[in-house]
Amino acid sequence: LITGCDTGFGRALAEALSEEVVVFAGVLSESTHLKAGKCGIRTLRLDVTVADDVEKTRQQIVSSGLSLVGFVSNAAVSAYGFCEQ
Repeated sequence: LITGCDTGFGRALAEALSEEVVVFAGVLSESTHLKAGKCGIRTLRLDVTVADDVEKTRQQIVSSGLSLVGFVSNAAVSAYGFCEQ
């Protein structure tokens, strides 16, 4: 399972690893399309800050019949602005 696969490192890692293993890719946007390798990518709608999303993702992985052998916590939130000194 790799979180934060909409763009950047998470997306690149999911696409690369899918050449060798089935990848569960957590994305915020259901319209995200990843280029799957020969083993495939299973895209899961996942906001790691929402407990229901996390539980639903867990249930989807368990019900897939596949084993979870790795986890990459790549989801992040960026915030910009001024800081008080």
